[in-house]
Amino acid sequence: MSGLSEQASLPGFEVLPSPPGRIKAPHARDARHGLFFAIMPALSELPRVEAAAVPLRQRHGVTSGPVRAERLHVTCCDLGSFRELPPQDLINAAMTVAASLALPSFQIDFGRVMRFRGNEALVLLENEGATPLTLFRCALDEALVRAHVPVNFAGTLHMTLAYGGGGVSEPLAELVHWVAQDFVLIHSLVGQGQHRHLGRWSLLPWR
Repeated sequence: MSGLSEQASLPGFEVLPSPPGRIKAPHARDARHGLFFAIMPALSELPRVEAAAVPLRQRHGVTSGPVRAERLHVTCCDLGSFRELPPQDLINAAMTVAASLALPSFQIDFGRVMRFRGNEALVLLENEGATPLTLFRCALDEALVRAHVPVNFAGTLHMTLAYGGGGVSEPLAELVHWVAQDFVLIHSLVGQGQHRHLGRWSLLPWR
């Protein structure tokens, strides 16, 4: 995991050596359900985040509607996709791991906007390097692996704003940021635009 050598400058995160025996999370064809851990903006932060997103969608020619405010999130750990409901024992194990963690709140600083090829998602990204968000994702991932919970280490950390429009990859003139105060286990109803929150766990108080 690149960048973890810088972890000492970010107090509160203890990233241990990855244990062997990662169990890959399932991914079903024609999946109707997804399960993942995510970071979401607090309700108090949403107006500011949405206000920053509006000119980005306009500037880059997005014609579809934006991702609804209640669905704005950063996927951290993917626990799989399923044709039927996610197994309850998997949900229980993931919730047990989440409840055992004591990690600090941290600030997320998105400094780039980009279009993903394939699904044409317009997304916000952090600048490269070890950040509190990447270290949180590593700590959660390793706790799940140690508990033998099937998990896929999620790809590029991002927050999707909308879909459609032309290609883009550029730095932001001004950071889009907020303080992550908790994390959520989400059951996604694929194709229905619905996220069910199965559990929410507070991070340690900010500063």
